Amino acid sequence: MASRYIAYTSNESGRDEVYVERFPSHAERRQLSSSGGDHPLWRSDGREIFYVSHSELVSLDMASKTATPKSLFRLPGNTYDVARDGQRFIVDRPLDDNYSSPLTFVSNWMAERK
Repeated sequence: MASRYIAYTSNESGRDEVYVERFPSHAERRQLSSSGGDHPLWRSDGREIFYVSHSELVSLDMASKTATPKSLFRLPGNTYDVARDGQRFIVDRPLDDNYSSPLTFVSNWMAERK
């Protein structure tokens, strides 16, 4: 499905909402979110789409025309990515103010490998 449709965010209603529509014809436009949404990402097979709504990661089964959005978990920010199978996520979360760890920079590391 993802290869025939494009997912995007628009604020034409006055707030950000997630939409999909057929591409490149721009037909069959469908609004997915109803109370705000952004940062849509497809599962690799196109059967599911994910987006952020009110700091929650939301999932929607795109194979069903009657599916309702399902909240998965709270996100610490809006930055995330989804694994190809849609079962694992990587999220960007802020570090604690008290967190400190040394940063080690290694240049010319290939030479040191020899």
